[in-house]
Amino acid sequence: MDERTVYSEHPETTQWEMLMQYSYELNVAKELSRRRHSGPESLPAAIAGAFSQAYEYFHTSSASSLYTSPLLVYYGMANLLSGACQMMAGSLLEVEGHGMSMLPIPKDRPPEHLADVTICPSASATGALSVFGHLLCPQLDISRLGDWTLSELFARIPDLYDEYYGFYRASFPGLIPVARGTDGRVVVDRVEPELLERYPQLPEALDAIPGLSSAYLDPQDVNMGGHRIVLYRRSSGSDITLRAVSGSLFLCTGHGPTHANPAPIQEILLYMTSFALSFLSRYHPELWNPFVKTDFTGERLVFAKCVDVTRRTFPNLVLNQLLGYSVEFGSEREQPKAIKI
Repeated sequence: MDERTVYSEHPETTQWEMLMQYSYELNVAKELSRRRHSGPESLPAAIAGAFSQAYEYFHTSSASSLYTSPLLVYYGMANLLSGACQMMAGSLLEVEGHGMSMLPIPKDRPPEHLADVTICPSASATGALSVFGHLLCPQLDISRLGDWTLSELFARIPDLYDEYYGFYRASFPGLIPVARGTDGRVVVDRVEPELLERYPQLPEALDAIPGLSSAYLDPQDVNMGGHRIVLYRRSSGSDITLRAVSGSLFLCTGHGPTHANPAPIQEILLYMTSFALSFLSRYHPELWNPFVKTDFTGERLVFAKCVDVTRRTFPNLVLNQLLGYSVEFGSEREQPKAIKI
């Protein structure tokens, strides 16, 4: 996806200003026409209403504490996806239920970490996860996603990297940070020495990255100035890295017992994550309220950062889907180009 930079000193505000153009029925009708869609007469109102409600939920969540903000963010995400996906489909969507559930939490054996709870995607074709997932990523097969712990989802959110790996100390990384450079015209990504010290099994983790062999030449071990792994991008290889809002780049490992299944796109991964947080806050107050009020381990900070990250990144990702290019927000204005006279 191409990138375009938009000047903004307040990206979270600016992205909603761009999204809220779709809260007006006339603008929605124009966009549907541009996309050559001819849906039912009620479609523009349904889409505009979904965008308006999404904004209200997100805006309200920013002034709410962790007791309720996950639930508000999830409702906002559901409405935002509903509006965007109906715009992309050009029709009213039939959605029944969340399209996922959580494994029961034994009352006599609470999890060691709250992030150990398990999310189970449903194979239902009309579940929200399947409906939205198919429109955002047609090749995504929800029925093959498998079950995920909340911790496994956390581990694959780029902007949560420092908080997650600082607290959970995972033995096998879900994300591998890379530093990018060039060698002539060739894009080169490298894994730095400190990461190899933290994860001795990193070569095995690289093998668990779906699409690595088609994107890069064989990884090379380099010992110049410290041991590192260097990845040379193939001339025809696509960019399979994930970019954090900070600009940091990551490679994402696969999921499952053998790490063979690709992780879903970030929009779906964040949606599943937010569902789990909202479910805990709504249906397990006996766990959630004490966790928010008295957690002394530091895990609460990971959950709070996840809500903040979702509030900032998810609308941006949906905006990208609607525009067809990646919007990067920058605080420096583009300098005018010199014109020869």
